Amino acid sequence: MNLAELNPGDEKLGLMVWFRVHGIKGKIIPGKIKSWNDEYIFVVFNCDNNWGNWMNYTAEACYPQDLVLYAAELQPSNLIPGPPK
Repeated sequence: MNLAELNPGDEKLGLMVWFRVHGIKGKIIPGKIKSWNDEYIFVVFNCDNNWGNWMNYTAEACYPQDLVLYAAELQPSNLIPGPPK
């Protein structure tokens, strides 16, 4: 992702993204964008599969280059855990 794509007031809050796990080729983790600043995108990854309540969970700071927008047509078999339905 590119931070330039995220502007205040954008509809990016809650957008599904995948985090590329470093050192493990092909491993990605789904999450939702909670906020961002000039350097990081803050993403909720683990909410006990309670995606309807994801805003109440703590987000982790991620470098934008480590995130990919979620695309339903990309369904790798090694998601950890699966994306919300």
